[in-house]
Amino acid sequence: MPSLRDLVSGPRPPRRAPTRRSDAVIALSLFAVGLTILSSGIGPFAEIPALVPATTPMWHLVPLAVGCAGVTVQSRTPVVAFVLATVALVADVVIGLHMAVLGVWVNAVYAAGRHLSLSARGAVRWVVGLVCAAVAAWVLASGRGAGDAVLGTLQVGVFAALALWLSGDARSGDDRAERERRRSADERRRAVAEQAEVLQHERARLAAQFHDTISSNLSSIALFTTAALDRDPDTDRDRSVLHEARRAALDGLTDMRALIDVLRSYDVDVDDARDVEQPSLEEIVAGLEPAGLEVDADLATVELGPAQEQALAQVVKESLTNALKHGDGRATVRLVSTGTGVRLTVSNGLAACADGDRRPPVIAGGIGLGSMAARVSAVGGRFRSGETETGQERRWSVDAEIPRVPSRDGGPR
Repeated sequence: MPSLRDLVSGPRPPRRAPTRRSDAVIALSLFAVGLTILSSGIGPFAEIPALVPATTPMWHLVPLAVGCAGVTVQSRTPVVAFVLATVALVADVVIGLHMAVLGVWVNAVYAAGRHLSLSARGAVRWVVGLVCAAVAAWVLASGRGAGDAVLGTLQVGVFAALALWLSGDARSGDDRAERERRRSADERRRAVAEQAEVLQHERARLAAQFHDTISSNLSSIALFTTAALDRDPDTDRDRSVLHEARRAALDGLTDMRALIDVLRSYDVDVDDARDVEQPSLEEIVAGLEPAGLEVDADLATVELGPAQEQALAQVVKESLTNALKHGDGRATVRLVSTGTGVRLTVSNGLAACADGDRRPPVIAGGIGLGSMAARVSAVGGRFRSGETETGQERRWSVDAEIPRVPSRDGGPR
């Protein structure tokens, strides 16, 4: 089953084809090798006579340069490369066929056999056969014996046949790789389509569940309050109606939290965490103080991984936000380094309700507690939260222990 990242990014691109730079490198290499052979004084093939013998091996530089010029475009326009190399070969036969030029032509035969279509490769084989036959005819017409004609033909034909065989084998490998790439792309497209269908059904199910649960609870609240407003004031009856409305509201919050937990049920991706620019803890504290929250912060300097830092920042931000909403306006933040990681403690006093009763746990905790616990658990930490009461003071505390990034030997770093 492909990951979410694979589904979003789509199929991977195929293997890169030879580029203009690689063709130029091959052309320069062939020219350098040919120049080295010519500079060493090695002469042309003795079995193939020359019509106009070259007075110096350097005359072969001209057809060598023409053939190498074609090599620079052999992967993009192999026909042009093959034609230029064949012209260079014929011109070199006139002054005496040299192995330096023959090597360039054999390379062009290989490139044509690998990059051209099936029908075009058949035409290349015919041209190679005609060249071999022309060489044999030229040797015989020059008055040489059948032995020289056979040797001259073999010198040209064997290398060309080897190039055609190797190019065919390479082309078969390319075709197999292309078929595999297309098959993989088809599988990925099918997986994306199936995933889209699953998401569509899931969205429809969640929409229906939202309608059935949230709207039901809201309708109950509307009915209770409407009935109370339509009647004369009655303290006992109105309090009973308010209790029922409160119960319906809490039920709606519980159902909504369960649905949101489903929507948030994805793993934390460390690579994604690296890409998110997370504010520092000091910036988070400073950002909430102007809103009216007095924060006593003692933050130790620690070094954590990206995902751990993001989880730590989320706990601090969410805890201080809850303290601002439900607290008495003051909060303490303590971050200390432990042997295996860090420990964060955020605490605040709880504001008293109008009737002196405690705040409902659902409203006090809300969805933020579940999100914080899930994020801390995802990076291998432990999360605790709860209310404590000392005398007349009630406080809410959040405690998170987050490990450092494990080293390669498995110990803390």
